[in-house]
Amino acid sequence: MAQFLKSPDHVLASNIVHSHVYFYILLKLHSFLPVFESIEAKKLVDDDGEEVIQKILDESNNKLRMYGSAKEIVENIKIFRSFPESFRLFHDYKHPLNATPIIYESLNGEKYLCKPDVYTIIQNIALHAITHQKSVMFHLLLAKFLKSKIMLIGGPVEFVKFDEKMFDEIEKEMREGEKKSVEQASAQRNNLEKFLLTKNYAAIVSKVHELNPTIWDDDMANALLRRLQSLSDTEIETKKEIVFGALINSCIMNRIEEIMAKRATLFISTPESSPITVRLFEDGEERYVMKAELYHALNRLSTGPKRFEIQSDGFIYNAMSFEDVKADSSALRFFAPNTAQYIFGIKLFQYVEEWPLSLFQQIHSVFDSNLNNQYFINLRVFNNLKKSINATYSSPPSPPPKDVRNAKKDGFTVQNLKNELKHLGLEKHFPEISDHAEIAHTEVMELKKERFLRTCDLYDAVEICQLRCIFNRVPELRIFLHHQKSCWRVLELRCDYCTGTEPFYENGRCEISIFAEAPKDNSIDTWLTGGRPVYKPIPERFKTVSKPYDPVLKLKTEKIETKTVKDSEKVYDDQDQRTGDVDKESEAKIEILRQKLMEKEEEIVNFKRDALIHEKTVKGFKELKEKIVDLEAREKEMIEARRRDAVVQIHTGQAWKADIVRYEAREKELIEERTRNELTHSKTVLENERLMRENASIRSNLKDSNERIKSEIDIRDKEIEKLGKKVVNYEKKQMNDESIRAKIEKENEELKKKIDEEMQKYEITIEQLEKENQDLKGSNELYCNNFNSINETVYRERQTFGTVQQQLVERISELERELISRNQPGNIGITDWIGEKRVMQEEIAEKTRQIAQVIESNVVLRTENEMNSRMVQNLLDRLSGISISSGVAPTPPPSGPSTSSWNRQNPTTRDSELEDVECVICLIDIKQRQKTIKCHQCRRRFHSKCASDWLKVKSECPACRGRLLDPHEFPAL
Repeated sequence: MAQFLKSPDHVLASNIVHSHVYFYILLKLHSFLPVFESIEAKKLVDDDGEEVIQKILDESNNKLRMYGSAKEIVENIKIFRSFPESFRLFHDYKHPLNATPIIYESLNGEKYLCKPDVYTIIQNIALHAITHQKSVMFHLLLAKFLKSKIMLIGGPVEFVKFDEKMFDEIEKEMREGEKKSVEQASAQRNNLEKFLLTKNYAAIVSKVHELNPTIWDDDMANALLRRLQSLSDTEIETKKEIVFGALINSCIMNRIEEIMAKRATLFISTPESSPITVRLFEDGEERYVMKAELYHALNRLSTGPKRFEIQSDGFIYNAMSFEDVKADSSALRFFAPNTAQYIFGIKLFQYVEEWPLSLFQQIHSVFDSNLNNQYFINLRVFNNLKKSINATYSSPPSPPPKDVRNAKKDGFTVQNLKNELKHLGLEKHFPEISDHAEIAHTEVMELKKERFLRTCDLYDAVEICQLRCIFNRVPELRIFLHHQKSCWRVLELRCDYCTGTEPFYENGRCEISIFAEAPKDNSIDTWLTGGRPVYKPIPERFKTVSKPYDPVLKLKTEKIETKTVKDSEKVYDDQDQRTGDVDKESEAKIEILRQKLMEKEEEIVNFKRDALIHEKTVKGFKELKEKIVDLEAREKEMIEARRRDAVVQIHTGQAWKADIVRYEAREKELIEERTRNELTHSKTVLENERLMRENASIRSNLKDSNERIKSEIDIRDKEIEKLGKKVVNYEKKQMNDESIRAKIEKENEELKKKIDEEMQKYEITIEQLEKENQDLKGSNELYCNNFNSINETVYRERQTFGTVQQQLVERISELERELISRNQPGNIGITDWIGEKRVMQEEIAEKTRQIAQVIESNVVLRTENEMNSRMVQNLLDRLSGISISSGVAPTPPPSGPSTSSWNRQNPTTRDSELEDVECVICLIDIKQRQKTIKCHQCRRRFHSKCASDWLKVKSECPACRGRLLDPHEFPAL
């Protein structure tokens, strides 16, 4: 049965964990709570939400440090959420019940359950007893079914007897009901299979709705219909499983409803004829009931006309001590106001410049010190009070209040706590707050949950210090605390009246002058448990205080009263004798006499108060004397016991003497060690004082250096911002350089391919030229005797061509080596690629131009050779005719390139003799009326078009190598 009182796994939804944390933390911290959808998806969790809470802590910007670790928050929220019908507060109407049921005991030892907790036990039994595959849908449907039943319960809180056997029977019936539900669902599935084949999903959903309309409302039915329609194209077995799951869930809910119907008294409101129950509240040693509940019960029992009037405004419910009434059952806990809401929520005493008088006036309106009996306050009053205070202090202060800093890994000391209180600026309103640091540190040390104190413990210590200062500062709260018999709740403080110290009465009210600290030699546990004060009723006025008979005090009092009466009679006699005098003078004297009479009365009151003080002092002396007598008696007993022990030790022999000697030696060593420790302690104290002085000077230096560093940091931030921009630009430039490098590498590959192609072409051209040269050489050998100049020219050209060829080959090899070395990564910088690319392109262009020149020179040579061969043939023909007529041997003409020299040798030769009938370039006869260009050196003519094409490549004559310009570009002046 005990397992059903604990919440099983997968009953807590992740979004509800977020809601629990939202309601648990302070209102001012809600803005630091991350949005649920940003940290987790909706699902059922099995670790009480610890993982979700850890994610919340990670995303809260360290603002939830005061609540400790995720595990501690889980344990605290378990307590926070475990009350009947807690889902109403958290607006959780869809997910499983997660509160822990509580068993209550009445005064006669009987066990009771709150009715809403019975539904939680039914849920836990169902989740444990039903063994078929339980999906998330089953959990949600069960929660919806049970919460719909809870919502029907109205009226006052009701309790039922806890019967363990009855719940065992419910478990057994649920196991049997599951088997019947499976059989019924299987039969229904077979009947609905035809609708699956025809895809009539609406009929299926309608049948499921008929089985249990409570859980299959319109929203759930439409969701099931949409899911079946989305799976329309899937296999029929998948849809069968979904329909079967819906059917079996509906049948199980019907069985649970039947089980609950058999025990209707557990789940429905109690009729008027049922026994009347009044709740008994326990708060420490105090027990009391609500007057409204007690009077309501008595009015129901009363048969006469007399009725108790129930006075309540719906917000404050008065209580009555249990000494005057008897009740049948124990009841619920009493919830105290959350003081952390004002200390750490709005950071009240860091927020305001002056004492927040208006805020405490609002607090006094709820915690009324004039009501001298215990009472309950409606939760709505607290909520309204919190909203009002938060609205008052909603605007952010300037500068914003400081937060509690993180504790060190090895905890914090009393001095660290004092430094933190000073850091928070609390000494402004509470100069004495550092005096409470030691008590607060002792408290958190005893209550810590880990080896070292943490930041959450530092928060607790700061709160304790502020609470002690507040209660010492605000007497109305102290009076309220005393009237509620809860003075012991404030750590290490004792009410003067509760501890027997003299109270101060004024205007008929109890004014507690101070809260004295508890004795230092008592532990916190002893003070909170065994040392709790015994409360005394506070009299309405001092004069009504009853006191024991004291003849001395009575005699003194009678003498004073007799003397006062005589004085009064004498004054009145004198006054009667002078009534015949002037009325104004008599009235003035009467007023003086009245004042004297009032002074006498005040003296009497003061004397009575002094007499009461004397009475209590005498009583205290008597008690002290009795304690002294008891102590003396105990001391005598101890002395006698020591004597008897000494006699026994003497009779025990020398062995005991040796032990005593060793003990004395050990004691002497301990004394010496204690002396050394005291010396070390004194040195440590002096060292600490020196360090504190150094620390103060260091702090002042640090303050100056901090300001200087802050200004430097601002400058550095600006520089960092500029460097960031430069880095971004550099990264962009680097990316551009990478793309440029890729392009350059691609272009290099293309250039390399072009160079290889040009080399191949060049080699082919060289081979062709060599072949042509061989052919020309063979043809020129026939005319070697007549054309020496031509051979010499060809030889020179070949030498020039060979030299140029060798230079080009070497240059190409050098460029290939440079290209290979430049393509290796890391040899050159990225910034040199563009320049090197330009240089390589110029070199390649130069190589191309040189190759073109060689080709052109070869073309010229070939042209000249052909022209020379034709000229030689023509000259031979002419010379042969001349030799026949003159008998002179012919002289071979000079070569083409030496035409100018030939002209110089024969200056008398006419221009018409040098003019050719064919163009040297195209070797076609020049006809009349064709446009020609003439070389002014060799006087040769060329077709205008052929010369224009030639001059696009070369600006020299193809015959004599002289300067030749295009007349179209450079017309004659």
